[in-house]
Amino acid sequence: MVDVHLKKWNCETIFGSINDLGNYRAWTIHCSPGPNNLGGVGPTQRLVDAFLMENGRTIDDPQSGYVEEGFAEEPNQHWNPNNRNINIEEGRKQMISDIRKSDAWGHWKGDWNMYANREPRFYASILYNRRVIPQIPDDVNKRNYYNSPGQQDGFGRVELYYGGVSRQSGSYTFFSRTGYLAFKRVDPMDNMRDRVFNQDVIKIFIRYAEVLLNYIEALNEYDPGNPNIRKYWDMIRDRAGVPSVFVTNPEITGDKELQREFILRERQIELCIEGDRYFTTRRRWLSHTPDEGGPVDNRKYGDGGRMWGMDINAGDPASNNFSFTGFYKRVPFEERVFRKAYYLFPIPQTEIDKSENMVQNPWW
Repeated sequence: MVDVHLKKWNCETIFGSINDLGNYRAWTIHCSPGPNNLGGVGPTQRLVDAFLMENGRTIDDPQSGYVEEGFAEEPNQHWNPNNRNINIEEGRKQMISDIRKSDAWGHWKGDWNMYANREPRFYASILYNRRVIPQIPDDVNKRNYYNSPGQQDGFGRVELYYGGVSRQSGSYTFFSRTGYLAFKRVDPMDNMRDRVFNQDVIKIFIRYAEVLLNYIEALNEYDPGNPNIRKYWDMIRDRAGVPSVFVTNPEITGDKELQREFILRERQIELCIEGDRYFTTRRRWLSHTPDEGGPVDNRKYGDGGRMWGMDINAGDPASNNFSFTGFYKRVPFEERVFRKAYYLFPIPQTEIDKSENMVQNPWW
């Protein structure tokens, strides 16, 4: 999943550019945690909730195994595939190498259960509190730079809670408002402690997964029982290491409305942080989905109303640490406005005055 966005001219690339190092570096700086980076690109809680479990089920599926609260008592099965002894220096370095090469992935013991046993695309896209930061060399001092004195174990786990190294109190402003950082399209082999970047990168404008998603979405509207929907959808999931949706949710087979809902969710996950969601929700007439004002906003769509994340202002910055549970409360970090009129720009009155037959766009 990481190589798809970084390795030059891989088979996923349909249209891309290798001459965009400036923008790539800026993106990486803004996605990497501070204090020496500008880590402020914060995915919302809605995106985090959209990712599937490792078994391919949504988190609201009773069979998913999802647990919202508490610390994981056991690590993910993929966290240490090479059985490194992380209690010795050689094993620590080997483990970090495995993480940076994406050989080791998944939650560790002690991570919040919300992030446990999620699908591979989640770990390829989201940097959550306490996760080991991939884009730092294995040098113990460089990694300990990102941790408070009592939590310096040589691994460099991101501290996104109030008072953490990457969410300092006072006038420090370079932090995520959602309690998450984007990791997608960040090269784990970069050295973001010293801002030394990998040169072998590519910026993708169109990739094969998007072509397949476009095809199955259109085919579903025309012929929802067509076997090509499963054929090409399974190709996307197989590469991502996720079971077929027709195995986990066989009830959607051939049902246009149900398949549409799952296809749009697949787009949300597969193409997250790539600029697709903005256009998908608008062309599908979903951006104005209202916020009903409940204690928790469970909308899948809607660009107006409250936007949610973790509580980055909770607790005492002098005493907070990784064991502080108040950080993991869902809270709105801002309120946005999106009215139906916003789907189209208004036609300037000066243009309407020139033509008596011109009609203003709806709701303006």
